[in-house]
Amino acid sequence: MYNRKITLKKVIRKIKRLKIRGRWLVNELFDSFNKPVNLQCPICEFSDRADNFTIYETSCIFGGGKLIRHKCPKCGVIFGTQRMLALLPEELNKEYTEHYACFDEGDSTESEVRTFYYLNPKPEGIYLNFGCGKWSKSIEDARYKGYQLFGFEPYAKDEKSDYIINDVELLKSMKFDGIISNDVLEHLRYPEQTLSFMSSLLKDDGIMMHTTHCYNYACEYTRFHLFFFTGDSLKIIAQKAGLKVEDTDRIDTKIFRKVV
Repeated sequence: MYNRKITLKKVIRKIKRLKIRGRWLVNELFDSFNKPVNLQCPICEFSDRADNFTIYETSCIFGGGKLIRHKCPKCGVIFGTQRMLALLPEELNKEYTEHYACFDEGDSTESEVRTFYYLNPKPEGIYLNFGCGKWSKSIEDARYKGYQLFGFEPYAKDEKSDYIINDVELLKSMKFDGIISNDVLEHLRYPEQTLSFMSSLLKDDGIMMHTTHCYNYACEYTRFHLFFFTGDSLKIIAQKAGLKVEDTDRIDTKIFRKVV
């Protein structure tokens, strides 16, 4: 009986993947006949003819078809696809919900633990892993070692954990000494707004550590990566959010502090 349940689950997931692939094949065909004439950078708002933006093309490994992104000639951010950026919030939420119903993320525990310790955490401090998912063991690891680390995850809910927050309103009632994220910034439709929100959750002397491969053009094979923060784009986003960015000894990890 147990093996039959596993087999049925695999079949259901395969059907869901085929539906996703079919929908995005239709989207790809439609977009091939409706290429934009002009573009506006979502980060610095620079506008120009689309052919003045450098094109980056690849394919989505999660059934999202061909991915065409553009690089802003002014701030340097690589953004897109245009269809993903055009989705309404409820449509984007649906994409994530469907994705997590038939795909599993890799275990990011090691990276998250490393990022957490960049905060120089103290046992009496309160910390948050923003966009923690349900596959990492970083919260469990930190709490085992005596640190008060919570998680926030709006999509891939883990009903087994008492320390993962799914409710934004509950999150707003809390304050943290430090916030971390791992491979999250590139998913944010409005990164400056979300960074500003995270900043509002910090205590006065709190800091944030954000780790992502997408400070460069890397891990480009998924439609869910909306931005690659090349050029001056990260500095611009931070300024809009009232933050300043500092480098660490790792190219994939940055410090974000409130501007005072």
